[in-house]
Amino acid sequence: MIPTQDQFKAWTDLQQTHPFYKLSVEYYEDLRIHADGLYPAKLIDEARPTESSEIKDYRKKIFQSPTQGVVEKVFNSVSKIRKATDYSIDFSKGEKLSTISEKESLENYCVFEYPKHTSVDNWIWSVAYKQTLIDPNAFELIYPAELAKQNEYLKPYGVIYNSPNVIDYVNDEWCFVKSEEKYVYTENGKSHEGNIYIYADKEFVLVYKQNSNNTYLIDEIPNVTKKLPVVRFRGIVYKETSKHTLYKSRLHSMLPYLHEAAREYSDLQGSVVQSMFPTPWIYGSQFCGKCNGTGKIPKADGSPGSRSCKSCEGSGGLPNSPYKTTVINLKETKAGTNPPPTPVGGFIEKDTKSIEIQDVRVDKHLYKALKSVNMEHLDTTPLNQSGLAKEWDRSEANNFVGAIAEDIVYITDATIELTSDWRYSVLIPDQEKRDLMLPVINVPVKYDIATDSVRIADIQKMKDGKWSPIIITHAEVEHAQRLFNADPEIADMVRLTFSLNPLAGKSSDDIITESSQGWISKESGVIHANIKEFIERAVFENKDFVSLDLNKQKEIISKYAKDFIKVNSVQANVTEMATENVPSNS
Repeated sequence: MIPTQDQFKAWTDLQQTHPFYKLSVEYYEDLRIHADGLYPAKLIDEARPTESSEIKDYRKKIFQSPTQGVVEKVFNSVSKIRKATDYSIDFSKGEKLSTISEKESLENYCVFEYPKHTSVDNWIWSVAYKQTLIDPNAFELIYPAELAKQNEYLKPYGVIYNSPNVIDYVNDEWCFVKSEEKYVYTENGKSHEGNIYIYADKEFVLVYKQNSNNTYLIDEIPNVTKKLPVVRFRGIVYKETSKHTLYKSRLHSMLPYLHEAAREYSDLQGSVVQSMFPTPWIYGSQFCGKCNGTGKIPKADGSPGSRSCKSCEGSGGLPNSPYKTTVINLKETKAGTNPPPTPVGGFIEKDTKSIEIQDVRVDKHLYKALKSVNMEHLDTTPLNQSGLAKEWDRSEANNFVGAIAEDIVYITDATIELTSDWRYSVLIPDQEKRDLMLPVINVPVKYDIATDSVRIADIQKMKDGKWSPIIITHAEVEHAQRLFNADPEIADMVRLTFSLNPLAGKSSDDIITESSQGWISKESGVIHANIKEFIERAVFENKDFVSLDLNKQKEIISKYAKDFIKVNSVQANVTEMATENVPSNS
């Protein structure tokens, strides 16, 4: 369908929106406050409705988000999905059609020529990943912003429209969105910025550009895909009808604790100002000096009547604030009575215990926020101090990350499929044939979101618990490979150090005990003591040593050990003989 003028106006005036519009915007704004470190004005206003605008402005000026870092920790931890050994966008499994050159292939476009971000994968992890976590009701609209020239393929790419800009839609049929971009037009010799709206269905993409006199230019792009060119982001399904779906973010459970942390942290900042330094006090009137306690002042334009005093917010008094001098009311004295006591002012010393309590409370809220998504291991506050320490449930954390991995793979897969449809539908109208070109993207499962400290603690627990050295060695190898992932040469050396050491995984105490009992062979002991030197020698003598079969590698290291034992045994005999032939001084 093509929208009527009345329909278009109802959308642009927000008189008609989809039924979940307000909730989707609310969910997005709530999470964006913490993800982007914004000042939580709504939260502060709800908690402190009677504060003056002056105090609120000061709160805003000094505010530093305590929650942004926590949310970013979750983002960074979950992004390890991208580095999972079983995650890849494998185009080699897709069919290469002879009618499409290598330069114009789907793989080349999605890996090397994708607009603005070089590759689809880069776009997913630099743009879409964060947005799907903070705004699961966002839309990705995919279409070519410019029509192709003769003998050129279309160049479609995805643009994200967050919930405030997803005005109306029907699942899998059509959508109407507002662009963040502006259309520059000239009116009365001056440049102006006009709004851009986009309507899309299975037949057309209509781009509305605001022109002079509030009219709109319309770019009509035929939809060759015959699909709604939209990828819905996903999360936890909260509400749905036959035509609409409302999601909650997979981070939604963090919100109550993030909100509390933000509110109380702002109070904590005020308490620091109030308590770190003595508060001045004076004798005087408690009335507002501007309105003389009436709460009203004359109108600015001099007309009859009055307006509310901004200084006291119409209260007539002085607002309580950690940032103001405390005024102690002194009743007027009659003639002949005693004068006001001296001194007429001073300082009030403050108890800082409240600051300590608030500080601990903020930390607890942040910890609980992480715990709500099974990410409490990311907390930097000593848990034994908070009394909240509990062994981290890695399996629950992996379930959480696994769900996000499924969302990311779905978005990636759908993005590439629509990209393929836009580029090749005219040349290859058969959907099944186009699908043969699509890459294989497996949902990754081989990731570990544990921190280095957690992994080291796990390995130590294995050793203390006398676990099998094979298991311990495997854990140490995995940890080393992750630690030196950016330097393959070091990673290989560390891996070989563990895999070729017959005593790897054993503690020093176990090695000493077993050696004293004669349970460790001389060869194993020599390899253990010289493993680094042996591996370096092997790599020097054989450039392919790293890629050799493990058994072959062990044979080479074993030979080095036997040679070492032989040489040192001969040396020991020679030393013994020489000692025996030394003439006695007696």
